[in-house]
Amino acid sequence: MNRRATPRGGRPRLATGLLLSLALAHVLAHLLTNGRYGMFRDEYYYLACANHLDWGFVDHPPLSVLVLAGWRALFGATVESIRVPAALAGGAAVWLAGLLAREMGGRRLAQGLAALAAWIMPVLIVVTGYYSMNVFEPLIWLGAALLLLRIQRDDARRLWPWLGLLLGLGLLNKIGVLVLGASIAVGVLVTPLRRHLAERRLWLGVGLTLLLFLPFLLWQLGQGWPTLEFIANAKENKIATLAPVAFLGETVLESHPASLPLLITGILWLLLSRAARPFRALGWIWPVACTILILQRSKPYYLSPAHPIVLTAGAVAVGEFLRRRRWRWGGPVLVVHLTLGGLFTLPMCLPLFSPEFTSRYMVATHLQPETGETAHSGLPLPQYFSDRFGWREQAEAAAAAYAAMPPEERSDCVLLCDNYGSAGAADYFRARGLDLPPTVCWHNSYWYWRPEERSGAVALAIGIHPELLARYYDEVEVVATVDAPHALPWVGQATIWRCRGAKADLASVWPLLRNFI
Repeated sequence: MNRRATPRGGRPRLATGLLLSLALAHVLAHLLTNGRYGMFRDEYYYLACANHLDWGFVDHPPLSVLVLAGWRALFGATVESIRVPAALAGGAAVWLAGLLAREMGGRRLAQGLAALAAWIMPVLIVVTGYYSMNVFEPLIWLGAALLLLRIQRDDARRLWPWLGLLLGLGLLNKIGVLVLGASIAVGVLVTPLRRHLAERRLWLGVGLTLLLFLPFLLWQLGQGWPTLEFIANAKENKIATLAPVAFLGETVLESHPASLPLLITGILWLLLSRAARPFRALGWIWPVACTILILQRSKPYYLSPAHPIVLTAGAVAVGEFLRRRRWRWGGPVLVVHLTLGGLFTLPMCLPLFSPEFTSRYMVATHLQPETGETAHSGLPLPQYFSDRFGWREQAEAAAAAYAAMPPEERSDCVLLCDNYGSAGAADYFRARGLDLPPTVCWHNSYWYWRPEERSGAVALAIGIHPELLARYYDEVEVVATVDAPHALPWVGQATIWRCRGAKADLASVWPLLRNFI
């Protein structure tokens, strides 16, 4: 036995320097590129939510918004600033993958392979490239896997409340953690962990989860369950239906094709290997979550927080296989294989190059990812890049049209937006000196924030279909057209309309405009 690799107590040493280097490299890759291409659509919206702190929002729970509000208060709201927490979360996920490998019995090679496989995951790089609730989800899943492993392997029943606390915080961040909770429940029921169902600390953990989630549930109850309406509308009109094979194909791309052997090996090793028996419950997380999401017709990236768990298991299994056979060449070969694969896909994940070059690269490599939404297929840039363009140009075009209006119209004018990207960008740039009328938007949580000081008798509208505007105004005319290359067409080529002669007061038609999707 290598004493340097395995200290007293039988658990391998943590490859601290190696894991720290990989985690910092991940953070640095984001920090060096996060100011390119501009702010992402959802970031404008999250900043707007931070101006209206509450126990819930139509499309997400409150925790990520609360974190953003605190960060903004300390460090400002520039694109470079708000992406620091996202970058740090990505580095932490890389570190936790290596730590999980060590807890599974993996030595230095396995820990490094696990961290490297997490590092190059295209979906992890993309998700931690801008601020949203999704940046914290991999940390919740990996943290839960670490706690569940120790609960089963060491019979550490004292950790059940901590797992419940983590899941409760996860639910306050994103309700998709319900899938994780269901997967853990299955793992408990089909493994010897079911003995713990008689353990009061397990139920204390369940109680903590529900207690932390309760404020969001009460907010939902008070507002008439808007998130359920949002989910139903999204499934009906927004999320593309993928066959199970197509869903799994996107899973391979999002976790990285070069890591597919580790992914498959990890799933099988966790479920079938005698070495994984002490923490068999982990083996059910990925397949159960995958099954639930396929049956729910969900987006493939919803499964992404589960990938590092099975990739880590695959790294441990492969690392031990190579060690037993003394195939010293195997480790370097795998490292080179994963590194080259990661470098090949990196331009599709980070804004390393110009939009023109990135678009050509995506076409040439046939690596254009599927967003899972019906409106985002067939675009030259992936949606997570193209949705960083056009928002400033929209706001500036609207400001120019507003400046050209007579003073008597300006005093009662509102800015109509039918999506939270346009509305959030208008609010963002207005706070930075752009002269714009108050924003009126009926998309998701913006529907609750209608300014009541203006009637809307006169309005400017960004990108709204003229037939809809004509229902509510006698006069609708074009005053400007946005020209923003690389943006989504309906963003970068949006029309600015001037509307006069309101047919009804804005407050009276407001319930008809509500759009939760």
